[in-house]
Amino acid sequence: MIKATLLSAAACHGVLAWEAATASVSWAPGVTCPAGAFEFDPSSMYGESGYEWVGDVVASIHHIGNPQSCCQLAGGDGIHGIGRFYTLCNPKTGCHDSKRAYTCTIFSNVTGKRPLAGALSGHAQAPVRSIINGVQHAEGANNYANPFVSACRPGKTEAIPGDSNITIPGAGGGHGAREEGAVCAPWCGCPKAKEGQPACLGGFVECPTDDLPPGTTATPQCFLLGVAPRDFNCALVCDPSDPTGGPASRCPKGAACKPLYSKLDVASAGIFNTGACVYN
Repeated sequence: MIKATLLSAAACHGVLAWEAATASVSWAPGVTCPAGAFEFDPSSMYGESGYEWVGDVVASIHHIGNPQSCCQLAGGDGIHGIGRFYTLCNPKTGCHDSKRAYTCTIFSNVTGKRPLAGALSGHAQAPVRSIINGVQHAEGANNYANPFVSACRPGKTEAIPGDSNITIPGAGGGHGAREEGAVCAPWCGCPKAKEGQPACLGGFVECPTDDLPPGTTATPQCFLLGVAPRDFNCALVCDPSDPTGGPASRCPKGAACKPLYSKLDVASAGIFNTGACVYN
């Protein structure tokens, strides 16, 4: 058990890091690492290109070429850690520093960023555990619809299941306090994926970005983990500093942007909180 004095010290230290980071880094929807088999997709780009973070180096992991893998290494497990800032130097994306080739660097206490040609950088948070509820499917629903007032969308093919009525646990903004909500969550992942395979055969099924509920500007992301090994779903990522998600990440009408992590967790990690649009 962690003593309260240690928690307080970590929180104070984290708040200082948080304030320094926010002076030069703003919240962005790309903070949650892709779930599951997404890390095996060699064609996908994750993070922003052309810079690295300025801060304390927590770890340097070598022989990493895939940005999804780097993000997940930095993302923590959502329990013992919820994420740090990461930079991947991959020669295939144009980062030609021979001393750092295929190296995933993880930072804390970030105060800004500096140019690094071809590098991919982001601030990572772990995929989120979710719970699938009983679901009915019907034609005509929007993606990311309200499961309390309408049925969710059916699957397009036998290999790609329909939307699931999923409950997403949230932190509610207080350490230990949990606040939940539900959403019709489209399926994402590798339909033909097998354990241990080196790539996503047949292509990764991305989250739908069309036919969103009117007025929605929140970003669809594949970051929900279910109980089954290949159970991945999409939800709308939003800025939880605004209950609506704010103009750049506005949730659908009737949904609220609920934080996924507690204030103490994000302060101690020195990162931005992430929210998900959910209905109650």
